[in-house]
Amino acid sequence: MVKVISESVPWLRPSTPGAELFTFTPTERSDPNRLHPQSGPQTAAPKRLVVSKDSKVYSARGTTIRRADLQHLKALEGIAQQNSYIKAVKTFDLPGLNFEIRQLEISEDGAWLAVVGETRVGVVLLPSTQLDQKDLDRVKPKYWELGATIHSNSSSRIVRAVWHPLAVETASLVVLTADGYLRCYDIHPPNPLSFAQPDQTLDLHKLAGRQRTTAGFSPDDVDYEPASCTFSDLLDFWGPFTFYVVMRGGDVYGICPLVPSKWSPPTDHFVEELTVDAKSRLDDINQGIVNEQEKLHLRQRIKWLSDLHSQQKAAAINPQPFDEDRGVVFTRPKNIDSKPLLQGPFLVKPEPVYTGEAFACDIFHAYTEATTLLGICYDTGRIDIMIEPSPLQPRFATRPSQRRRGYGLTDEDELEMTLPALSLHECIQIRTPNREANWPVFVDDKMDAHTLIVANESGVIVCDMSKWLEALKKLDDSEVDDYQILPELERLPGSEVTRVTPKNIRNIVGTTAVSNPYAGYLMLVAAEDAFMAVELEYPGLAPKELIEGMEESHAFATQASQLLPPAPHVKPTPFQISPALSQPSALNRLQQALAQRPQFHQPFQYDTGSLKILQDASVQLEREFTQLKPVIEDIYSRATMQHESFRFQVQQAIELHNQIERLQKMDIRERLRNAIKKQDELQARADKLLKLIVLHGGPGLSDAERSWISEVDKLDHKINGPGGMQAKVDRAKEIKTQIIEQVESEKEDLGEVLKGMKVNPDFKQGSIAVLLDMLTKEGELVDTTKKKIEDIADQLRALEV
Repeated sequence: MVKVISESVPWLRPSTPGAELFTFTPTERSDPNRLHPQSGPQTAAPKRLVVSKDSKVYSARGTTIRRADLQHLKALEGIAQQNSYIKAVKTFDLPGLNFEIRQLEISEDGAWLAVVGETRVGVVLLPSTQLDQKDLDRVKPKYWELGATIHSNSSSRIVRAVWHPLAVETASLVVLTADGYLRCYDIHPPNPLSFAQPDQTLDLHKLAGRQRTTAGFSPDDVDYEPASCTFSDLLDFWGPFTFYVVMRGGDVYGICPLVPSKWSPPTDHFVEELTVDAKSRLDDINQGIVNEQEKLHLRQRIKWLSDLHSQQKAAAINPQPFDEDRGVVFTRPKNIDSKPLLQGPFLVKPEPVYTGEAFACDIFHAYTEATTLLGICYDTGRIDIMIEPSPLQPRFATRPSQRRRGYGLTDEDELEMTLPALSLHECIQIRTPNREANWPVFVDDKMDAHTLIVANESGVIVCDMSKWLEALKKLDDSEVDDYQILPELERLPGSEVTRVTPKNIRNIVGTTAVSNPYAGYLMLVAAEDAFMAVELEYPGLAPKELIEGMEESHAFATQASQLLPPAPHVKPTPFQISPALSQPSALNRLQQALAQRPQFHQPFQYDTGSLKILQDASVQLEREFTQLKPVIEDIYSRATMQHESFRFQVQQAIELHNQIERLQKMDIRERLRNAIKKQDELQARADKLLKLIVLHGGPGLSDAERSWISEVDKLDHKINGPGGMQAKVDRAKEIKTQIIEQVESEKEDLGEVLKGMKVNPDFKQGSIAVLLDMLTKEGELVDTTKKKIEDIADQLRALEV
């Protein structure tokens, strides 16, 4: 039974940063400037606005999508408030998204997020470096809208969009609409056309041989309207290619195979398993136990498999670089032009008893060790859990022209169809106060296949099926006759139903289950105006995926190890000799009994009595030999095993002895001394280098300081560079010296010349005074410039130090 540890998680309370993941403003919930107006009355519709992959959770409202990692939210508890720059919750900035989000679907590899509206659908490429940046609260991943000309505001309602589990290289999104069309988009970012047109389109009406109603109203079309879809949970045989569709009337149909353009097998021997299965059914044809239509489907299946074998041979001749994550890549076989057949409706036995009109809302498929389950939930709160006796087999839609190509099909063969069957185990009724607004959906829980989670308008319900599944497994393992199975099935216990949300939480719009070694086993529930996080108890030991997650996340290994129970210490059982070896032989008692007879002491005679004695002795000897033979074989096997173990230990001891001798001859002490000496020398050099760095190193310069130094360099170039002020000053000094020398040399000649001339003494003295004044000012200018240059040079030297 599912146990609730706590109805609240401390680091996901309304006052914590994690609450932002589910808290949306009225503008984010509904933006009238971006949303297209909707006409007509509002009806119930499926809402899946919360999805998760590993520890990453995505939540949506209106046109807004948010993302957070639960590991980071828990690790940042109490830290994010001290460091306000840490943004644990990211909001997607998607300008191209202009419709109200109804559903979110994340791919198996976590690389793509499908955004589904009422009539439109888009995809978001999740791997982005911005998602890991701590200081960003808004990120802008790449977004594309699918089938813009097909899925418009006036087109049919989108029922659901699911990712194909085997798609590789190109993600494949399967979109089912209410008008009965199934479109597969094999999206590839380098090819824009892959977002505009689907890779394949299947008409469910045509595949089922039905005629579409072109005018008027047909009650049959209402029951044939698709309500939901899902892929099979099986990973072997044709399971990954099986696609289930449930109609509003409750009928279940299947499509097999539904194949993307490029796919990778889930196991290494997947194609070989399909081939062996086809050969086993080929033997049934040879024995004549199948009809003509089964022969046709088997021929098409063999053609389909032969194409895969041809691809394997071509890959062996021209091998491509192998990628472990991707594996072998196959393309959809093209030698068969027939589309898969819509098989159904499934026959349900015993037929469920309906107490009123009910419309199906969702479907689930789960594989357990006991059996394969298929379930349907209705708007009335009823949940039908059924057992699928055998997996769906591949069938291809035949054309009338194939009858003329020698297949030998008749009209009776066309009508003769073995419909798949389901065995109804139990019907669970959940109380639903408001049926008009109720559209229950199943919540995928990778933690436990025995748990069924249903989210409806009134809350979240968990159905624990572990008891009757374990009883069913024991029933399968036991030797029960076929006619006794049905009464035993009727006596199996039912599922235990638990409500995990309080009654005040209503109008559920999204639910997801997260199992992480560090964050724990949580169920996140989002309503229209509230949210809550419930911590559940781990159902037994953690699964393989959880243990692998612990090994990959070293940062949370310490906390994760506390979730796992300690491994019990198993003391090896000593070998015990069988007591049969210590028991005396019965031949001694036989001999003592014969010794009392008179004929025992007489000569041996070939008569009936002697032969009877010998026969009894032979039978007893054979019986004892038969009893002792397995004991002796066990002893011999154990002795052989001990001999091999002893030989291995002796070999290990010899190798260890040889290794010790090699180490002794290598003079380890001298090598250690040299290594220590070399380490000391390197440490001294490192200390010396560190000292130089400390002494001569300085703090880094700012942009303003670098700009100032650049200006100083330019000024120094203008002063001391070629053609600068210093060169001009030196040139002026040279001219001054030449003028003085010339004046002194020509002074005497000038005096003699002036003696014969009548020059005004005042003019003469004034001219000389003006000349001397000019020379004095020139000298002062040179001295001032020189002083400025020396000051700048001193400042530059100080900065260098």
